Order: sequence, then structure tokens, then C-alpha cells
Amino acid sequence: MWRCHEKFGPYVRYGPNELIVNTASGLKDIYSHGKKFKKSTKYSAMVHRATNTLTEVDKKKHGKKRRLISQAFSDSALKSYESVVLTHVKQLCSELISAEGKPVADGVWAPAKNMSRWCDYFTFDVMTNVIFGVNWSALKDSKYRSIPASIEKSNVRIGTLIESPGMKGWKIIDKLFFQQAIQARDGFIKFVNEILREAMRVTSKSGKGAFALLTTAKDPETGEPLNIKELGGESATLVVAGTDTTSTALAASLFYLCHYPESYKRVAEEVRSAFGTLDEIHLGSQLSQCIFLRACIDEAMRLSPSAPGALWREAEDDGIVVDNEYIPKGMDVATCIYSLHHNSECYPEPFSFRPERWLLNDPSSTPYRGIVSPHAAFTPFSIGSRSCIGKGLAYVELTLTLAYILWSFDFEITEGQHGSIGGGDPKSEYGRHRIDEFQITVHPALPLSQRQRISVVTLCAIATLILDFGVTVIDAPKVRMFESIICNAYYRNRDNSMLPGTVYGHGDISEDQCKIQPVQSALANIIGWQVLFDGIPAILLAIPYGAFSDSKGRKPVVVCCFLGLTLSTTWILFVCWANLPLELTWFSSVFQLIGGGAIVGSAVMETIITDVVSDDQRSTVFFILQATILCSDILAPPLSSILMTKNVWIPCVLGLFIQLSGTFLTMILPETLRLSQTTGGAGNESSMHKDKPSIAVQFKNNLTSIFGNRKITSLVVSLSVLAIGNESIDFLLQYVSKRYDWSIAKAAMLLSLRATVEALLLLTILPALMLILSKSGMPTMSRDLLVARMSCVLIVLGFATLAVSSQVTPAIIGLVVYTCGAGFQAALMSLLASLWKSNDMNNLGSMYSVVAMIMAIGQAIAGPFLSQTFAWGLQLGGPWVGLPFFTSACICAMVGTFLWIFSIPAGVAATE
Repeated sequence: MWRCHEKFGPYVRYGPNELIVNTASGLKDIYSHGKKFKKSTKYSAMVHRATNTLTEVDKKKHGKKRRLISQAFSDSALKSYESVVLTHVKQLCSELISAEGKPVADGVWAPAKNMSRWCDYFTFDVMTNVIFGVNWSALKDSKYRSIPASIEKSNVRIGTLIESPGMKGWKIIDKLFFQQAIQARDGFIKFVNEILREAMRVTSKSGKGAFALLTTAKDPETGEPLNIKELGGESATLVVAGTDTTSTALAASLFYLCHYPESYKRVAEEVRSAFGTLDEIHLGSQLSQCIFLRACIDEAMRLSPSAPGALWREAEDDGIVVDNEYIPKGMDVATCIYSLHHNSECYPEPFSFRPERWLLNDPSSTPYRGIVSPHAAFTPFSIGSRSCIGKGLAYVELTLTLAYILWSFDFEITEGQHGSIGGGDPKSEYGRHRIDEFQITVHPALPLSQRQRISVVTLCAIATLILDFGVTVIDAPKVRMFESIICNAYYRNRDNSMLPGTVYGHGDISEDQCKIQPVQSALANIIGWQVLFDGIPAILLAIPYGAFSDSKGRKPVVVCCFLGLTLSTTWILFVCWANLPLELTWFSSVFQLIGGGAIVGSAVMETIITDVVSDDQRSTVFFILQATILCSDILAPPLSSILMTKNVWIPCVLGLFIQLSGTFLTMILPETLRLSQTTGGAGNESSMHKDKPSIAVQFKNNLTSIFGNRKITSLVVSLSVLAIGNESIDFLLQYVSKRYDWSIAKAAMLLSLRATVEALLLLTILPALMLILSKSGMPTMSRDLLVARMSCVLIVLGFATLAVSSQVTPAIIGLVVYTCGAGFQAALMSLLASLWKSNDMNNLGSMYSVVAMIMAIGQAIAGPFLSQTFAWGLQLGGPWVGLPFFTSACICAMVGTFLWIFSIPAGVAATE
């Protein structure tokens, strides 16, 4: 929403029936008492069993609930809670200056603490004790420490449902996207029920505390108390409001004081001069006179409000005016708290921590005051009849806690990687990039655990596996349909008596009659040119998508790529279904402009793996990932062959739905861009985000980086040249079917054999080889180079055997030998990444994309070229049918010769 206001101004149509306003006067017009707005029906998505003061839309019912609840938050009630709050404040301070349960000596720094978590535990303890009268001490006991985390997880779903309430009705989608959030909500509800039972037991004996007031309070107007369902609903709200929001404000205050030493020094001196001893710190005039402490709290809540989004209101009548803008009846209107708090007209230097702006009678506030009073646009607790009922208690907690901490000891940011926890990341998306801005939901600087890294790799493997399975299931029937369409067209023009009247399976021309040279040449032409056109999107867009993945993120590129490939398949099947000219299938490549096609998708997936996997593990992970994906090549061809005997369209439709499933799965991939970069220094907003080089400049820089290094250049060229040779395998089905008189369905089984051999190689032989070489002391890059050399030799021998075999058995042996060279690309890509990093270059996404583009050029050239060699071989007949494989053997032999004379740079080898 803040970005929308940056781009479009103070009034933004945020949805078909939604308006967000970013002015102080708009805030007053929407939320003040007596305005003709009611709470939006969006909040119905938050209702669980019964409404509460937060979710109740009806004004009269809300008024009744608020009058009852407010009795527990009166001034006299707040004063009675002071001793309970102070007890937990002292406990918090004791934990902060302890090491392994024991206090540290005077003058010694205590171990670093993640204050976001400790603030959660503290506010949880205060909430449970003050409101419910129970003391479960999360500060000392871990039993209930999961509750704040459950609230945070559940809030992700709640925030989405408020913006898209219709999603709640789609149970399957709700459970698919918010499985963890729903589990967290269920655990939270279980906790609320537990604390309700305990609170009733405690208050029945003592009759004291906020909960006792809630159970006995009656509406001054109606005399009605809260029923049990309403009591449960209000309890849930109090738990969330009393824990999550106050914790955020406290953690933010500590964060900003650490990042602004001058403010920290001033507020510490103020508190220490106001109180002679710790026991003097309590509510009263002395604490109220600590005006800079209050200014620091308000400034922290302005910069990082606990509820930063839009609080939607619905216009009850026509003709309502908000900040001189007409609002029709039924329209939802809101002010985004974060946006308004960062409006430069209200708050000059909106992203700087300037507590002075709140000291209206102090000359130091002048540079930081806007066109209106800072209080006019300040709304961390909202305003009007729907403002936060616990505002007073929140200020009590915040002022007492910060005063105690500031008086008791000094604090500062820890050194090392944990010192950046809580702030933004310069390499994150715009808006999340400020390292001195507290992030209330995500801490980008935290590294992934080993378990999380495995999860990322697993998700990548599963998504690619599903997509590849869908593509492979369709491969054989697609070739058969192409052949059938060409065959029917051929006989229609020459011998109508051969036409059975229908196509695709039942009553079709016999497959044997389609093995004639004209039909097979036409089929090779369709397949060959399809390879060329499929390479064009990668050639045109690999660099832009690579630059995008390095600046905005990997995930959007992967999602677009999978979507484009699925749409491409849909178009091909449509052309076949409509019996249109097969040349129209070439237009399927247009859809691959969305994401750049399979080559770009593969490059970005390799980038994601490189982001999360260490250098010494990379090639092995590449092998395992590639082997996992091969499961589709093992299982899909037999399944496709069986289904083709029923109807050729069954595997096609099945494959399309499987591809679509893979596309949906990519949407839950985590973003790994931040992991590829070190956080570095503070940087500067303009240099980090506003002065980025254009894509054209990035393209030039990346090409210069690649072709300015002879070693890197030679590896990239090797990959692209080998890509030309490897394209001949695309003609395997057609070659075996023609030369050995096999049906396409039977020939498809060879794809399964090839995948089985490759999976065994990648899962067992190559990882074992890499482990042996590693234990022998061979450096990482040397291992990768050796595997690439050996693989290239096997590829050459396999192609040569396929080309000269007149019998199917030696041809199968040749296919197996060729497959044993499957580790070539993974090993060479790993070697390339290591060389790239050794030159202090971090833009891996762009590097992989440049490589993908160059490989795409090679493949684009290979398609028509090898198609023509196949056509020549068909014309010559006999052993010449294997001409494309002989050509590939020669091409790969050149690459192998080069690799055997290639050497790792001496300087790099010495540092491995």
C-alpha cells in the first residue's frame, strides 16, 4: 500500500470497491466518532464461533461489548496492575543479564539475546497474569513459548483473508496455502480454552483481576453480561493484542535505540537522572516527566506500527466525503497505518528515528515537524470508537519496561551476523532493504538452517519432477499424433483408399504404413524447427529474466517459466485436437516468452540450489536433483505406452493436468535471493535501489564478466557446443521406430531404460566417486573437471555406437553408454559456478541466465541442423539413418578434446 501511494499519490483505488487514503484529514474523516462508516464486512473472515470487539460489525453490539471490556482497562484498573507488570519487568531484566541461568559479573557484557523473542515471552507473561490471573512464566519455562509464534503464523492467514475474504469459502485452497497457519490457529484456540478454564478457577477463588471484572461486568445501559462464547472471543482478542502488538512495540523501541546512539544516550540520561534507585520507578508524575522516553516509544511505533495495514470501513450512506473525495455507499475505505506514518508531508525524514519531532515545545523538533502536528497522523492504536481498548495498558508496559532497562544497564547491537537480526537486508526487495528499519514479521538476515536448505532443494526437485513427468507422459503420444496427422495428409493427397475415416487410435492408418521416408522427413522437420523456436525465448529473455532474478527474486521467474511451459503444451494439444496444420505448433514457443522456457527455468533452479548449497556439496546435489527428476523419465514412458493402447489422448490430458499441478507447486517455493548475498554495510538507499543499472547495462556487464575471462569463456562455449550434440537424442523415438521397426509406444520404453540408468548413475556411482575423490584430498574444482572429462568420453562412445548399430541390441548398449555421461552438465555447471565465485562475482542468477542464453543459441542451431542431417540420412537409407548421432559424436569429441587440455587457473587451485 505504501508503494501504491508512492506511485499514485494520496488517493489510490486499491480494489474494485476499495479506496485507501494517505492523509491526516482522511484519517479523521474515516475513523473519528460519529462518522457514517461501519466496520467492513471483510472482518467476518476473522470470526471464529462468536464475534468480539475486534470483529463485530454492528455498531450497537460493538458498543455493548466495548462498554463491558473497558471496565477492565479503566485508570484505576491500570493502577492496580502496576505491581504485576513490575514483577515481570524485573524478571525480564534478570534474564537479560544472565548467562546459562547465572547473573554475569558487573562490567561484563551478557551473552547476546534475540530481543524479539524475549519481548514475546515478557508480554505473554504480563498478559496472562494481568488479564487472566495466571502466571505461566514463559520467561523461565519454554512450555508456552510457542504461543507467540502461533499468533504470528496465524496472522499471516488472517491478513490474507481480510483482503480476500472469499478465500475462506474455498476450503481446499485455504488448507493448501495456509496449512501451517491453520495448525497454528488450532493450537492457539486450544491454548485460549485452556487459559479460560484456568482463569475461571483462579478468579472464582480470588475474585480479583481483569478477568474477574470481565465475568462480572454488566452493560451500564442494558444490564447484560458477556455470555460464555463472547467471553471466549474476547479472550482470544486480548491474548493477541496483549502479546503480539506490545511485544512488537517494545522490540522496535530497543532496536531503534541501538541504531541511534544519540537518542539512546539522551533517553538513558533522562531516566537515570529522574530516578535515584530502581525502586523509585513506578507510574506517576516522575515517569510522566520523562518526555523523551515517551517520544522514543511513539517514534518507534510510528516507524514500525504493530498493525501496519489498512483498517477497512464501509460507507453507510451515499454522499459521504473523505478529504474532499466523494465516497459512494457500500465502498470500503481505509488509511494504511504504515503509509500514513511514513508520509513525508506529516513526518519529514519519514524513515529516520527522530524522537525530537514529538517534543513540540523543544526547538530541536522543528526540522522534523510536517505541515500538521505529528499527533494528527499518529494512529498506532487507531482512533475513534474502534480504537484499541488496551492502549493504556500498552503504554504502562512500555514505559515501565524501558525505564527499568535503561536505568539498570547498557545495551548495544552484538557483533557478527546476528547483529543484523531484526533489520532489513540491502539485497531484499525495495521496502525491505533498510538495515536500520525494524522488520515486524521477517528477519531476512537469519541464515537458513540445514533442514530449511534441504526443504528448498526438495521443493525444487518435486516441482521440476512433476513438470517433467507431465511433459514426458505427453512426449510419445505427441510424436504419434504428429506422425498420424502427417501420414493422413500424405495419403489423402496420394491414395484416399488408405484413409480409414478417423484419426488418433481407432481406425487410424496403421503405424507401420507411416514409416515411409516422406512422412518421417516431414516429422523430423516439425520436431527440428520446434527445437529452434523453443530456444528463441531463452535467447531473447535469458538476460532480462536473469537480471530480474538477481534484483527482485528467483521465485517469480520460476513460476512464470512453469506457467509458460504449461500454456505451450496446451497450445500444441489444441492444434492436434483441431487437426490444424502442424506448423502452427511452432507458435507454442510464444507462450514460453512467459518465463523464458525450460532453459531459463533450469538455470534459475540451478541458481536457487547454488544459493542454499555449499560449494563442496553443489555438484553432488546437482547429481541427486537430476536423478530425482529422472523418476519421471522412468515412470512416465511405461505409463504413457499403456495409456496409448486405450486412446492417445488419455496420456495427453493427464500430462497437461500434471504440468498444471507443478505450476501451482512453484508458488510455495521460498525466495532465496537474499541468501546469495552477504548483508554488508549500511549502504545507501539510492545506491542500493534507485541507481541500479539498466538491463542493457547488466547484459553488457555480464557478457564482459564471462568473455573477459578466458577460462570461464571456454567452459561456457563447451556447454553450448555440447548442447548442439545432445539435441540428437530428441530424435531417438523416431530413429528407433524407423530403423528397427519398433512402434513409437514400444520405443518410448527406451526412454524409461535411459532414465533408470541415469538415476542409478547420479544417485550412486557419481556421488560415491565424488566422495572418494574428496577423501583423497582432490580439490572441488578438480573433481568437477575430472567428472566432466570422463562423462564427455562416454557421451562420444555412446553416440558413435548408436550411429553404427544395425541391430537394436548394440543400439541399446550405445544408449546406456551415452547415458553414463549424464553427469557432464552438472559437473561443468558446478565448476563454472566455482570459477565465477573465485572472481568475487555474486550475481549468480545473471551468470546462469547468460549461460542459458548461449546454450539456447546452441540448441536453436542444433534443431534444424540435426533435423536436416536426419532427413539426409533417411534419403541415403541404410546405416546413414544414424547420421545425426554420428554428427553429435564428432561435435562432442571436439568438446572432450578441449576439456582434456583445460586446466584450472593456478591462483584459484592454490586457494581451494
